[in-house]
Amino acid sequence: MRSEAARKSQGLPKADWQRYHLQILFVDRSDTVRARVATGLFERVAEWNGYGRALYPSAAGVDAEGGAPDFGTTASLLAMAGMLGIRSKIFAAERERFVYEDFDRNDIIVAMDGGILEDVLKVAGGPSDQAWYSPRCTTLTAFSRYCGGSILRGGGSGVLEPELRSIIAPVLGRALGANGIPRPDLSHGASEWNTMVEDIVVACAGLVQYLADAYPPDLPEYDPV
Repeated sequence: MRSEAARKSQGLPKADWQRYHLQILFVDRSDTVRARVATGLFERVAEWNGYGRALYPSAAGVDAEGGAPDFGTTASLLAMAGMLGIRSKIFAAERERFVYEDFDRNDIIVAMDGGILEDVLKVAGGPSDQAWYSPRCTTLTAFSRYCGGSILRGGGSGVLEPELRSIIAPVLGRALGANGIPRPDLSHGASEWNTMVEDIVVACAGLVQYLADAYPPDLPEYDPV
C-alpha cells in the first residue's frame, strides 16, 4: 500500500473504503464517448482483479444534454466497444449532466482531461466548496504511471488480462505519458479511437490498482474480493 505522503505528492485523491464499496464517476464533455468507454473498461479491469462487486463506475458530462446519443453514434460505438467486451447498455443509456449533487453521490470524480476537471470544480461553487470537494476530484491520466512497467506482468498477480495487455504492450511508453484523454473524431477512422482506448486501459489499470492498494486490511466483517 502506498503511503499517505506518496499519495498526496502524486496529487491522487483519497479513497475512503468505510462503506465497503466505492462509487467512481467518470466525467467528459457530453457523456457520449470518453466517459462511457472509461466506465466499461474500468468495469472490465475491476472484475478481472476481483473488485467487480466493490467498485461501481458511472458516467456524466459537464455539458451533457438529455436523451441518448444519436442512433448513428450509438451504433458506431456499440460496434467498436463490443470488441472490447464493454456492455452495450453503457452506450444505450441516456446522457447524464454533471450536477452539484454528484459530489456527494460519488466517492471519486474522474475527469477525462484538465479542462473538464476545471469545469467540474466550477460546479462546486465558491472557493470554500471547491476546497472541500477538490480532494476527491482528479483526472484519469493522473493514474497512468501508477503501475509503471509492472502493468504488463502476467499470471494471477497481473492487473490486466492477456487481451488488454496485448493492446497496450506496443504503445506502453507513450500511454504512460498521456496527459488527458482527447475525444476521438470517429470520422477519421480507427487511429484516434485506438489511441483513446490504449490510454484509458493504462489509466484505468492504474486507478483500479490504486483503489485496491487503498483497501484497508482491517475492514471488519465483509470482504468484497
